[in-house]
Amino acid sequence: NSPKRRNAMIKFGFLFSSILLFVFYFTKDFYLLLGLAFLITLTTNMAWTSTEVGVSRYLPKGKKGEFMGIFMTGKDIGFDIAPLFYGIFAAFGLKVPFFILAVLILVAWIFFMIAQRK
Repeated sequence: NSPKRRNAMIKFGFLFSSILLFVFYFTKDFYLLLGLAFLITLTTNMAWTSTEVGVSRYLPKGKKGEFMGIFMTGKDIGFDIAPLFYGIFAAFGLKVPFFILAVLILVAWIFFMIAQRK
């Protein structure tokens, strides 16, 4: 997996996850929500897997396991506390957390695009 292809997958995954989450926020049709949930999962996981591979490439040879363990622990902590934030933001409406996530992913995509120019 070349760095160019990996970067393209991250760009595509972030951008389309954000767009699909915005569409999800405004959708009321149940079947469309199911289809969007599938596509959001697909594009988000595309970006996430490529990010993990990218991070692992820059780690010192003898320390990859240790640093990936730290990286994955951070990811898992994020997965563990995300429902708390969902509950807080859902007090403003059940779809509000999806809108906030769409904005955050879009911001991450913008930062990634800026970093790629350097």
